[in-house]
Amino acid sequence: MPRKGALDTIHPAMTERLYYSDPYLKEFTARVVRKTAQGVVLDRTAFFPTGGGQPCDLGTLNGVEVTDVIEVGEDVVHAVAQPLEGELRGVIDWERRRDHMQQHHGQHLLSEAFLQVARAQTYGTAFLLPEAEFETEIEEWIAENATWLFEFQLSAWSDDEARWPADRGAKAFAAWFDVEIHDAVVDLAEADLETEEL
Repeated sequence: MPRKGALDTIHPAMTERLYYSDPYLKEFTARVVRKTAQGVVLDRTAFFPTGGGQPCDLGTLNGVEVTDVIEVGEDVVHAVAQPLEGELRGVIDWERRRDHMQQHHGQHLLSEAFLQVARAQTYGTAFLLPEAEFETEIEEWIAENATWLFEFQLSAWSDDEARWPADRGAKAFAAWFDVEIHDAVVDLAEADLETEEL
């Protein structure tokens, strides 16, 4: 049994993720269980967090704008424009969610079609970087250039910068995108590579 006054150090069970059981849920009720430096943790949420190359949901909690949603351990943390507490109502930006669901599903369909028909694996954007002796040099280059790399990818998804996450630094870039470093690239396409000076 915890001692009196120790309850604020005990974290409740992980956030119930409503989007797993109903990806079409547009509104929900929840309770704030904890506040963190990044935002609020709810007992349940329909907001999909950033991860695996897929951007997070946006929307409102009690009419307050949700500007980012991330996973921290077993929790889903909602960055909000002003403090919140108690019971609240969440509303998903459905147009954004639907767009991301369609793009995500379409990419899976195309990837499988390429794999079945052409035995070709699909990948995201590739950047040919300056030669480096050590992989750590490449990792440093990525960290230093994360903001414009992030914005380059975001611009392909939406021209409306208001829909982009406010934080576009190295940590956010790493949360949104899987980065793989390879020392060789084989070009199987007939067209010339599109290149830009980095």
